[in-house]
Amino acid sequence: MSWRRFVPGERALRLAGVGLVLALAVLAVRKLDLRQVAAAFVGVKLLPLVLAMAANVGALWTQSMRWLALARPVAPTATRRDAFRAMVTGFAVGLVMPARAADVARFHMLSRRSGSSMAALAATVMLDHVVGGATLLALLGVFAAFVPLPDWMRNAVHASLVVAVVSAVVMFVLRPRAGAPEATHGVRGLVVRLRSGLIAVGQPRRLALSAVWAIAGWIFEVAITVFTLYAFGLPTSLEVGVLVMLATALSAAVSISPGNAGVFEVSVVLALAGFGVPGETAVAFAIAYHAMHLVPVAILGGIFVLRAGADDLARDRA
Repeated sequence: MSWRRFVPGERALRLAGVGLVLALAVLAVRKLDLRQVAAAFVGVKLLPLVLAMAANVGALWTQSMRWLALARPVAPTATRRDAFRAMVTGFAVGLVMPARAADVARFHMLSRRSGSSMAALAATVMLDHVVGGATLLALLGVFAAFVPLPDWMRNAVHASLVVAVVSAVVMFVLRPRAGAPEATHGVRGLVVRLRSGLIAVGQPRRLALSAVWAIAGWIFEVAITVFTLYAFGLPTSLEVGVLVMLATALSAAVSISPGNAGVFEVSVVLALAGFGVPGETAVAFAIAYHAMHLVPVAILGGIFVLRAGADDLARDRA
């Protein structure tokens, strides 16, 4: 069964994403000196970029462990390797497919490898997003006590906090309870399976473990930012690293373009503008910074997709 069937309006979303990217590209080209953008790449240090990509692999691992901590109750046979492969493959799918196709791909793949309910795993993905966002907001609250946030970012954080609180309350109310009915067929069965994926909501230890992995993941994300900033000779303070990382994290929540292209770069340029970085330099940095996220995912995801295809072929022959 192909995961594409779970993405309604896939072609329309893809076209909308591509259209958004093209529109942003046209606006950028009209206002930028492309020669200065190219010149910003001259003298870029390669070692920090290698370290940034290595940090991204660390971020992928911690994100997959964050999700696995929540998925284990409904996928007890899933291994760390299974979760990592599913997570990276999902992100790889997101490079060419818009909207939430990456989420669909990852719970579909983990379902195939663990034999667990796809609906239940879909609910764990939603819970994973809430845990990831909640820990980021908590860390940001501590950070904001020492460093003031720009007005536009403060407003975005407030909106994200409202969404996170509402989502958490809804999931708490919908969590399965003792004596809940067994899964059945039809819509009722689907609802029961979806609710079963929220079982970790009632398990504080699993939530705490997931939050610890989430914190580690955000630290890796900041490291990616700082390494890339250093490669371009830009300010490498914790303040700059956190604000740039936060801008891209918020952009990912609203992007419908494949690989978050265009929206990612715009968010980075806006964040760096507050620190006086010229537009051409900011664009060059944004392109490289995005590549630090995309290249490891493309390589690892491609390997995992090929292996999954080989496994399917071997299974069919058997």
